[in-house]
Formats: sequence, C-alpha cells, structure tokens
Amino acid sequence: MLIEILKVALTLCIFIKASLEDLKRREIQDRLWLILIFLSIPLNFIQYTQQSFNLAFSLLQFLLTFAFANIMYYLLNFGGADCKALICLSLMFPIYPQIFE
Repeated sequence: MLIEILKVALTLCIFIKASLEDLKRREIQDRLWLILIFLSIPLNFIQYTQQSFNLAFSLLQFLLTFAFANIMYYLLNFGGADCKALICLSLMFPIYPQIFE
C-alpha cells in the first residue's frame, strides 16, 4: 500500500511539473518522462515482490498502450508529450492501484 501511495505521489509531482512546463513553454522536456520511467523500474520490482501480480498481463497491457499511444501520435490526435505521458503511466502502474478501490 505504501509503494502505491509513493507511486501516485511521484507521478502526480512529475505530471504537475510537466503541466507547468507545457503552460510556460508549450514544450515538455524528455527528462521528466525519463525520470518517471527510471523511478517506475525499482518501484514496480518492490511492488511485484509484495503483491506478485501477473507479469505477462502487465507486459501485454504496456504493449497495447504503447501501440495505442503511437497510433494516436502518428494520426496527429496526440502530441508527443501526450504519447509519452500515456506510456509512462502504463509503466508506472502495471496494475490498478488498490488505494483507489
């Protein structure tokens, strides 16, 4: 439960920073998305050792989200930051956080 709260808090902080950057400069640095990706790896490992969720399902969910985000980007329905944000969300939350249930 603590890991999920930490993941939600970190994601919220990064997304707030990205929103402020977008409002100020109309562009979001890739550095923010990389931070979120690199934070998701150890946090998901810790969460997996505690909850043991289905890795195959999580990988499939990520691949489908990645494909959807890129299709929307290339169809010009999403901007680059929207695509990266959706991909980062799917990496940070391979399963639905129990704190929202």
